[in-house]
Amino acid sequence: MDKVVRYTAAVPARVVYLTAGIDSQRNRFEMYVWGWAPGEEAFLVDKIIIMGRPDEEETLLRVDAAINKKYRHADGTEMTISRVCWDIGGIDGEIVYQRSKNTVFSGCCR
Repeated sequence: MDKVVRYTAAVPARVVYLTAGIDSQRNRFEMYVWGWAPGEEAFLVDKIIIMGRPDEEETLLRVDAAINKKYRHADGTEMTISRVCWDIGGIDGEIVYQRSKNTVFSGCCR
């Protein structure tokens, strides 16, 4: 545990970029937000579990809200997610493809 760095701000001071990965399941989406610092140093900033069917608009609106969430950096500024990678395994890929048109999307993966 000597390598664990505790921080109190939502986003550590060294972080310059936020990305998110979304795992699609039949009854939920799991989103992990990572903060990236120089030297490929990564910090898990947030984990969001969104329960609901992936084909329901209400569920997808909550995913949109999670993607657009603002995070407070250690210096007090706000940061947003710059890129998203969204897994389409286990659900209809068209749902993700259509949703990606309105986000800071990077790609889909299986």
